[in-house]
Amino acid sequence: MQTEVSSMRRVSFFCTVFMIAPTLALGCSEPSSDVRIPRAPSKISQPSCVLYSNCSEYDMRSYKNDVATYIRALTEYAEDAADAADAAKNFASDAADYARCEGSDASSRIR
Repeated sequence: MQTEVSSMRRVSFFCTVFMIAPTLALGCSEPSSDVRIPRAPSKISQPSCVLYSNCSEYDMRSYKNDVATYIRALTEYAEDAADAADAAKNFASDAADYARCEGSDASSRIR
């Protein structure tokens, strides 16, 4: 039992030294994930008066305002989605750089 604990500590120590320390020494920085997925705006529904063909001027004006608000929300959503796509591309690029850095560090330790 004591031997198992001792060997586990050695393995833990070597993992720390050989896995973490070289990363800190070389300055391989892990990519930070700042990707926020935007939420689509809720669809608007037609006014109930449309079903009965008795819409007032107020109903039509209100529906027109709702449509305009929905279009603005969709435009903002499209912009947010484009920003999220850019952030995802940046994260992928940073992750690839990190993998290359870690890979070159690992291969230099083997030599």
